[in-house]
Amino acid sequence: MEYNVGYAVSNEFVPILAVSIVSLCKNIQDTDILNLYILNSDISSENKRKLSKLKKIKNFKLHYIYCDNSLFKNIVPGISIHSNYRLMIGSLIPEVDKILFLDADIVITKPLKELWTIDLKDNYIGAVIDPGVELQYKYTIADKEKFPNKRYNTGLMLVNLKKWREEDVEKKLILGAEWYSSKYKNWPDQNVMNMVFKDNILTLDYKYNCCPILKNNNFYQEDGIWEIASKDPVIIHYAGSPKVWEDPNQMLGDIFWDYAKQTPYYESIVGLWQDQKINNMRKQIMKTIDLNNNKIKQEYLNLIKNTEKKQKIIIENLINYRHNLKSYRKYRFLKNITFGETKKQYIEKSYYYKNKIDQVNKEINNGK
Repeated sequence: MEYNVGYAVSNEFVPILAVSIVSLCKNIQDTDILNLYILNSDISSENKRKLSKLKKIKNFKLHYIYCDNSLFKNIVPGISIHSNYRLMIGSLIPEVDKILFLDADIVITKPLKELWTIDLKDNYIGAVIDPGVELQYKYTIADKEKFPNKRYNTGLMLVNLKKWREEDVEKKLILGAEWYSSKYKNWPDQNVMNMVFKDNILTLDYKYNCCPILKNNNFYQEDGIWEIASKDPVIIHYAGSPKVWEDPNQMLGDIFWDYAKQTPYYESIVGLWQDQKINNMRKQIMKTIDLNNNKIKQEYLNLIKNTEKKQKIIIENLINYRHNLKSYRKYRFLKNITFGETKKQYIEKSYYYKNKIDQVNKEINNGK
């Protein structure tokens, strides 16, 4: 079977994209053909090199499609301008008639054959109803007649590109996005697709877009839907915030981290978590303490001095994670090319830094 799968991402989001690609490769057959289409404007050659390394897990064809941001100058970016690239996939990927298009913060947990072979019939896309349908409705209530009663989450779409081209739907999407941008700021790509496709969207099972972070934030507003989505999810979508790489204790977060460990970006993703944790600490401090006031500053330093020893060690290791990782790799290498007393010293130093790294990894795995 041949699968066409697309993403739209920025260079800084490539580490998260890598996690999604690993999960995809792990859940299709070795004999299947996988074509990946990456819509972007700035992915670096180094990131392209690292993504190519994932072919060791499952060989695939990788197509980078450059998108000119100036084409979207009259459209609000929403969360990211890159999401708007999806409005033009009919012309950006002309050789494909059907594609599974995914947000990068998605992981696959089971084979996709059942999803991929769904007959879209005369529909533009297949998608799952958005858990926050009430929120979406209220946001655009001034123009409710333009939108369907159901609102679909376009983070996952099974797309009938053949129909898009036959009906010149791309022009309708761009014009719709420009109108939408004159009145609204949030979710431009998703709401515009709901508006243009309206009654020609095939409703997919909730198991194809299970959103644990939205559940944590109480966005599943209809009884029973979360139970259906989470019972045996095929696709997990970490939509919402905080992201699972910002808070490893999110529901179903262990699945993300299991795949993350198989990417060349694991240390970088850990770094995203430690940076977020430090930023949260800094924000909390700044809310309550004026560090320009010497008296208050001294009181804060005294508080830190008396902090429980274990917590101080964790904080210190978080802040110095990258330094510790670099040092560990250095001494691990040196101990293999030296002898005698020098070798012994390097072994001790490599163990010392590995212990600091392991403490941070343990924090991630425990979600503490």
